[in-house]
Amino acid sequence: MKQIFGKGVLFTLSVCAVMNLSSCGEAVMDDVLTSEQNGGESRLTVTTRGDGDSPESTVRESRVYFFNDAGRCVQVISADEENNAFTVLLAAGTYTVLSVGGDNLSGFNLPVQSDATTQSVISLKDGGTMGDLLMKQSTLTMVKGQDQSETITLERKVTKISDIEIKEVPTDVTGVEVTLSPFYGAVCLDGTFPESPTTGCPAVTLTKQEDGTTWKAEPNLLSFPSAGNPTILVTLSKADGKESYSFGLTEPLNSNKSYSLSGTYKHTWGRLAMTMAAQAWGESQDAAFEFDADNMVFSNLVAGEFNNGYYVVSVNETNSTAVLLAQSKVVYNAPASGSNAAAWLAALTGPMASLDKPIGVTNNWRLPTSAETEVFSKDPQIVTFSNEGYSTLFFCEDDGTLKCGWTTKSGNDYSFHWGGSGFYSGIALRPVIDISF
Repeated sequence: MKQIFGKGVLFTLSVCAVMNLSSCGEAVMDDVLTSEQNGGESRLTVTTRGDGDSPESTVRESRVYFFNDAGRCVQVISADEENNAFTVLLAAGTYTVLSVGGDNLSGFNLPVQSDATTQSVISLKDGGTMGDLLMKQSTLTMVKGQDQSETITLERKVTKISDIEIKEVPTDVTGVEVTLSPFYGAVCLDGTFPESPTTGCPAVTLTKQEDGTTWKAEPNLLSFPSAGNPTILVTLSKADGKESYSFGLTEPLNSNKSYSLSGTYKHTWGRLAMTMAAQAWGESQDAAFEFDADNMVFSNLVAGEFNNGYYVVSVNETNSTAVLLAQSKVVYNAPASGSNAAAWLAALTGPMASLDKPIGVTNNWRLPTSAETEVFSKDPQIVTFSNEGYSTLFFCEDDGTLKCGWTTKSGNDYSFHWGGSGFYSGIALRPVIDISF
């Protein structure tokens, strides 16, 4: 994507000399009074431009929202590259001015005047491609009958992943893909970021280079900044399946920075070492991180087998989902003897919520269903049967009803049983979690 701004300096809104009212575009004049009505008003002529005179510094599109001291949006002004000047008349008073600029604002959902507040959300339209976006909140005081000038410098609200390179990839790898998440999914009109929604960057597919072991891409991918420290996922495709590595970065990907990712896959030790360079359209910084066996995420899942230390209860290949069993029993504080099912369920909820999740998984731990309990309660990898042929008893839940389930063994025959009352502290809490792969 072509950079719009020169020398790391962002958009500028310059409040200048005189311009005809016909260029106000979307300006709404319901709060503007003529000189006969209020005895004089202030004329504000705004020209949008970038720093310098080069075409690259031109503001292609901009929109400016004016809020009065009561918090009401009294005018919205739009301008484009061909008609980048407009004049407004404002009654005397102090205004909060929220400015939005970019190379193509039509790709964003922008608030209309009637609904606009300082917390109105700007998001990317469905199916749209993220473009450059700059914003600024400023305060402007208009004096009755006095024209004046202001200059507003906008601040970039997007981050860019400019290029990705991974070296020394094994020759049997047929594809390399990189994704990062989570990122903010929207920005408020005042330039702050709401906690939700969050999203991931589109997956970047790398291309094998002539040396056969280097894979590269130059996506110049724009997005809102990361929501906290993001996780990077590198997936290597082979003929027999995929290997994925996940790593949590130690710092966020910030607005107005361009990032380069460079990695080396140390396949001899099963380790992927990477470096990241961030360039702030000005400043730069470096960070290094590694992927090893501890960072491998779930792939090639098979029900009844272990994957990354977790027992796989079931796999849905069509939906690319699976159910994993907690690695061990979870300790809980049993309620008083004779307590009802609701009290027991409440006692189990907290320990499940505090249990660490597998890397890259965002779903919550839950009680297994009776059908899921039947699967693992007869598997000798999970349970040891008593001399009488009884497995461990496990808590389970069906349609909101708390139960306990267990399996009995007679020779090579297994029978599953469950009960819905008489709970006691000897019943094991072994939750499950739903994952996507």
